[in-house]
Amino acid sequence: MTTLGELKRGAAKLLDSVPYQQVKDSPSIKYYTDWSAFETCSPGEPLRYELDAQVIIRDGRLAKNEVGAVELGEDDALPINTIDLRESKMLLKHLLNVPSVVFIDVPPGAGKLGVLVESSGGSFESSHVLINVRDGASVDLSIIELGGTCSSNVVEALVGRGAQVNLLNASLQGGNPAYGLSRITALDNAVINGYTVVLDGSMNRREEDYLLRGNYSSVSSKVLETGTAKSRIDYYSTLLHIGESTRSYSTVSGIALDGSMVIHRGMGRITETGKWSSTVVEGKMFMGSRDAVAVSVPVIAVDTGDVSEARHSAMDASIDEEQMFYLASRGLSREEVIGLVAHDMVMKYLDEAPKQFSEEIQLIKSIMAERLLRAR
Repeated sequence: MTTLGELKRGAAKLLDSVPYQQVKDSPSIKYYTDWSAFETCSPGEPLRYELDAQVIIRDGRLAKNEVGAVELGEDDALPINTIDLRESKMLLKHLLNVPSVVFIDVPPGAGKLGVLVESSGGSFESSHVLINVRDGASVDLSIIELGGTCSSNVVEALVGRGAQVNLLNASLQGGNPAYGLSRITALDNAVINGYTVVLDGSMNRREEDYLLRGNYSSVSSKVLETGTAKSRIDYYSTLLHIGESTRSYSTVSGIALDGSMVIHRGMGRITETGKWSSTVVEGKMFMGSRDAVAVSVPVIAVDTGDVSEARHSAMDASIDEEQMFYLASRGLSREEVIGLVAHDMVMKYLDEAPKQFSEEIQLIKSIMAERLLRAR
């Protein structure tokens, strides 16, 4: 097994030679992340909210531990490692900065597990979490990241054979740059139901990778991106089908208000070994302002002729003028109408999350309502 120290030494050697992105921008390939935001990090004001989580990680170290989580140092072997050091400079910067790795083992009968990631206000804070969901386990897992400072947060998870995971993953940022990677590997017959919320950030780069290695494994991913003020969000998802008869469904709803930019890029790929698999990638983007930018770029790649289903769609929308006229005739301003429409979209999405996450959803609702009120 690889140790954290080995990853750090490898990252130090490659830092000056590996770029942030492997392919340069072109008319056909466009990246929307301003990587320079991570070169000039400065101390910020961390977001502070109360949440009764079993595990709290502050500045990359365990601050609360009710489930037997383990903090791994540089000499400790990593039980899960899916990181390729040549992926990007951002991952190398993350590895060099992270003080430790937190490992959480989820046995059968675990029930619910809440993880809160927060910062004390440094110039650049990093956390790295490994989660092993054992064969046959069933867990309601929430990972809530409270931003406010320049940060990088990586989660690697292994979902065992026949395991079932309801996953709530939230990146709640302020006016800070933030990088996040969630990479989940599913083995035979594993089932993942994912709900992701991405809010604000001066440059919020989020990556979600689902690696369907096991036969008959499946993932359903529902994502909500919301940008207010001058925030910039670049969300990228990968649904990689390696095992046979695997299933993936990804739908992303984006809301861009004020002068924000909200981007969705999604890749559903069925490899040569992923016969009889299906993948669906959808994007639905709402622009609430003439100054806002919302883009959805779903892509499908198929390397085998034996496919059950492979499709993608994208839809961009703005405020309906008939709806605007109707509400304006009742005394509402354009800004108030847009605020109501955005609020309705957000609440409908959050109400679809499993009831097991009621405490987390209530917190997210209160933060979102506050931001949407400002956006009006």
